[in-house]
Amino acid sequence: MKKSSILSIAFIALIGCLVVALIYGTKLLKENESFNGELINREAPVFSLTDHNGFTFDFGKHKGEKIFLMNFGYTSCPDVCPTTLATLRNVLVNLGEKSSEVEVLFITVDPERDDVEKLGKYIPYFHEGITGLTGTSDEIESVTGAYRIFYFKEEEKSDTEYLMSHSPSVYLIDKEGNLLLKYPQNKIDPELIAKDIRKLI
Repeated sequence: MKKSSILSIAFIALIGCLVVALIYGTKLLKENESFNGELINREAPVFSLTDHNGFTFDFGKHKGEKIFLMNFGYTSCPDVCPTTLATLRNVLVNLGEKSSEVEVLFITVDPERDDVEKLGKYIPYFHEGITGLTGTSDEIESVTGAYRIFYFKEEEKSDTEYLMSHSPSVYLIDKEGNLLLKYPQNKIDPELIAKDIRKLI
């Protein structure tokens, strides 16, 4: 083998090692970083749902474009969901100009009632940086399963009158497409979430 070929192979191998080291180093940096949310750090599952304007939202095409804050809930929720959405709105306000690098996803766990029309009236009330998402029952079940979200009907008075029990946490997906952080209900604080986001922008 020619000396030039050996050098080329060695150079390619060196570049490969450097790339691996960079990826591993970035992962270690995130794992050792002090965040306010609870560290998860696994690849965020992709999905396709319908947004509150009636358009298809393919997360696989958007993943990596921005930092995403994801919350699961429903529009008929009397307290937790609107409070969480108001908090997430305050995160975006807190970030100021940096809010353009963040998008909030509100995924319904009540697709029977939360159609595009209902989400279209509900979501814009909170902030233009929030996207409401719905789909068929099977589509919602697929997404919640991938993200390990529980939900079920409770206090069912009729087909249209009932409450939903569901995971109230907020999840942060970074610009590398990693499901990085989880904020349980007691850690959903606009200033602390915004602080974590600033570390990642």
